[in-house]
Amino acid sequence: MDRNVIRALVAITLALVAVAPAGAQEAVWSCAGKQVLRLHATAAGVSAEKRVETLDERVNNLLSKHSVVNASDITLIRDRGQVFLSAFGDVLVTVTPEDASANATTREKLAHTWLANMRATLPQLSPRVNKHGA
Repeated sequence: MDRNVIRALVAITLALVAVAPAGAQEAVWSCAGKQVLRLHATAAGVSAEKRVETLDERVNNLLSKHSVVNASDITLIRDRGQVFLSAFGDVLVTVTPEDASANATTREKLAHTWLANMRATLPQLSPRVNKHGA
């Protein structure tokens, strides 16, 4: 598929992705009006809203670099006390203890919830070839 067509499809797709502040210390990353992740508090001095903006940028870059993103491309990584979601070796979002606490769960359980949500969402954002014509 032509790279310009892919870029156009990525731009259209990301127009459906919204960054919405949810509360004083939380922000929501949603796609087509459906909440995908709710981040709480700060991580390494970065506000929840900025973390969501960063996730949006990372997803944009991911979709620009890879023509297809499958659910299996999104993984849960544990490294040096950190828990985060990754795709193609790039960090998407870190799951903090504060995020888990705000959701009344453990970081591990929240990470698996976020993983499932991202695996259900990101493949739908990948540009697709129309094999059936106009």
